[in-house]
Amino acid sequence: MNRIGNNIKYLRSLKNVNQIDLGRATGIKQSKISRIETGGTPDHHEAVAIANYFMVSAEMLLNEDLTKRFSSRKAWEIWLEREEKARELNADLEARQSTAPIWIEVLIEHYAKTIADIRNVEASVVLEELHAAFEEKAKQIEEMAEGTSFDDNG
Repeated sequence: MNRIGNNIKYLRSLKNVNQIDLGRATGIKQSKISRIETGGTPDHHEAVAIANYFMVSAEMLLNEDLTKRFSSRKAWEIWLEREEKARELNADLEARQSTAPIWIEVLIEHYAKTIADIRNVEASVVLEELHAAFEEKAKQIEEMAEGTSFDDNG
């Protein structure tokens, strides 16, 4: 069974693109796409490029029967809308994270000094306590995130 080839053909039909257009968009020769669709194996970069073009993961493209996941054009369109929103949110989060550590550290230091004054201790002691508390909370959040999955079927 040629799962990846069938998946590519099916996704092309949903997106209404031919092998030539897919090749232009991914940088893969049309002849190679044809070989993959008829039983050939893509290399890692080709699988990722094709998956990215269709906004699915390479794992989905290689391992799932996408005719079942996307049983209709409407199911495909819903997937694309969700995937686009997720990518926008990730981009926004990445942009925010690039500046967040700087101002968060300033707030933490200010907070530590304020608490130190109230408790009549050195700010470094409070700062260590705060960092330990934040690290513990970050660990808890990571553990919760690992146990969470997104059900994209409905």
